[in-house]
Amino acid sequence: GVIVAIICFTRVAVGTSFPDLMTTIIAVAKKEMEIGVGNILGSNVFHILFVLGVLGVINPLDSPDGLMFSIYVMIGMMIFLFPLMKSHLDLQRIEGGFLLVSYFLYVALLLLALTGL
Repeated sequence: GVIVAIICFTRVAVGTSFPDLMTTIIAVAKKEMEIGVGNILGSNVFHILFVLGVLGVINPLDSPDGLMFSIYVMIGMMIFLFPLMKSHLDLQRIEGGFLLVSYFLYVALLLLALTGL
């Protein structure tokens, strides 16, 4: 009885992102920030363009509910992070906290939108 889109946006995303998350955490622990940021961006680009592209070639895909909302959130977060990466500023705890809270807010809003509450 679970909406398929909820499984797609949460469980599959966590499962595919967990190895990248661990690699990034190890890189940051070793003070290799560039590797951490590159891993996150490279992973996102790979998953969105390559995996989605291959699946679209094999079988045409329907756009799941909540996809446009997710795309807008992703673009907004990249716009927020771009000045930090471009000017070589450090990501402070307050900004990291903002990103973490933003993620949980995004997941909550997505679940609310998909369940129709």
